[in-house]
Amino acid sequence: NLQYAFFPSLFLNRKITKNHEVQLNITRKINRPGWMQVMPFIMFADRQSYRIGNPNLAPEFINSMEANYSFNFDNGNYFTSAYAKITDNAITNYVFTYVDPVRQDSTILVSTFINCDKAYNYGWEHILKYSFFKRKMDVTLSGNIFYTQISATTLQNEVIKNEGFSWNGKVVLSYKLP
Repeated sequence: NLQYAFFPSLFLNRKITKNHEVQLNITRKINRPGWMQVMPFIMFADRQSYRIGNPNLAPEFINSMEANYSFNFDNGNYFTSAYAKITDNAITNYVFTYVDPVRQDSTILVSTFINCDKAYNYGWEHILKYSFFKRKMDVTLSGNIFYTQISATTLQNEVIKNEGFSWNGKVVLSYKLP
């Protein structure tokens, strides 16, 4: 299938003025499953919780696009990015219950990995870095808000979907010692 054989990338960069810059990036990537995700052995966390890899996992194909803006000023910079990512065969965790045939009253949670049909991610990120005290101390503020939608067909052939908004923020304070 030729559509899975090409991995083009396009990076456009334009400096508007000395301190302002915009970028547009479009890429296609492949992400193969890790060895812990495909290892077919049962790993016991405890009597009620097992984990097993899935040797039938296929690689995921990621199409990502982002538009960036950067502004540099005397004591720091500001960066913002709007992005979208569409993933075919996205690898995700899947947990199901299993009834122990020996102990009929015991339910076991089994955690594994499956390939989803599609995953969509959209978001907007901001980063502000500012320097104090003749550039000896930096404070970096970052925030990201994003939406995720995922759909998959389980090992029991049922279609499941999940979606929602999420966000995160971070503050980093650093000081350069003499």
